Amino acid sequence: MLNITALLLSSFGFVLIYASSVFAEPLIYVTNSDTDDVTVIDTETNLSVGDSIPVERAPQGIAISPDGTTAYVANTNDDSVSVIDITTNMAVTDPIAVGSAPQGIAITPDGATVYVANFGSNDVSIIDTATNMVVGDRIPVGTTPQDIAISPDGNTAYVTNSDSDNVSVLDISTDIIVVNVPIEVGGEPVAIAITPDGTKAYVANFGSGTVSVIDTSSNTVDTTITIPDIDRETPSPVSIGITPDGSLAYVGNVTTNSISVIETDTNTIFARLTNRIDLILGPSDVAITPDGERAYISDGNSEILVYNIATNVLIDKIALGSGPVALAIAPTSLSSPPGVAPAEGNNGGGNSCSLAAAGSSGKSNILYLIIPALLLFRRIRKKYKMEGYQNEH
Repeated sequence: MLNITALLLSSFGFVLIYASSVFAEPLIYVTNSDTDDVTVIDTETNLSVGDSIPVERAPQGIAISPDGTTAYVANTNDDSVSVIDITTNMAVTDPIAVGSAPQGIAITPDGATVYVANFGSNDVSIIDTATNMVVGDRIPVGTTPQDIAISPDGNTAYVTNSDSDNVSVLDISTDIIVVNVPIEVGGEPVAIAITPDGTKAYVANFGSGTVSVIDTSSNTVDTTITIPDIDRETPSPVSIGITPDGSLAYVGNVTTNSISVIETDTNTIFARLTNRIDLILGPSDVAITPDGERAYISDGNSEILVYNIATNVLIDKIALGSGPVALAIAPTSLSSPPGVAPAEGNNGGGNSCSLAAAGSSGKSNILYLIIPALLLFRRIRKKYKMEGYQNEH
């Protein structure tokens, strides 16, 4: 049985899950944007299991409910959110209509509400999980909202607005944007992650090659970290994953094909992983295991790279098909994942995907941190996603 006591989650920024369970290794749910489905991977064997789960067109962000029973998937090209019953790995209701081109998605710690960042309509939709229906009016934010994260206490949502170069702050108790905000950050903020203690929010700025550190008590930028160039190439950070103890932040940089590791105590870069050794190509998402021992990184080689966090050494590669981008995890039993039988081999994936995760080791309490970010090159986003979306509407 799984007893999840708290959740902080964002489909492109991060997901934190506190849980107690008797499950073994977690399952990774991967949204495949090209094939319009969700693939399930067993992290114990690093193999896909069962059949992929059909959703609507161009699924991106994915969030899992605190009780570990339901996954919510943002379908960019159909302006909808699919709802998956994790116990059967099947869609349980008709897709929920939201705003235009939804991408980021997050669930409140009490599991009552889903917040969806709508890239195309510049607003946030709210879904009541008891009815799986949209409630209230959409909340206007900045231009092209990309990611959304909810504070550990469930009081505040942070939304990255990539074309406004700022972060909107939403009071969840009133669903009203906080005054004297948005928070000005770097160029094209696309991903956000909050530390487990809720004191800092880290924002990946794709356009300026920086990471902004927000003091959540004052909602101001405390520090700006510049990611160093590699071979005269300016990094384009698109994802952030924070370890369960909050000590390290892993930042995926797509243009320089690298991972920067930041020490959060000093906000300095502690290490750098590059393609020279590990053949990293366009790392677009980072997920940290509940025990804080492994980092899962999706890249443009259609693989997930698995690193030992203590040594920052590559220890495994998972082949997924074409272009995994992000992750989300749900609980699995010792014998088989929910709703599916174990299977060998890989089912493949789409050109773009979102990842999230949950699981545990034994019966102890855990903190699971998932950081999903979408591969957001400006030219790809406007040409591949938005032009395709506009042509189909």
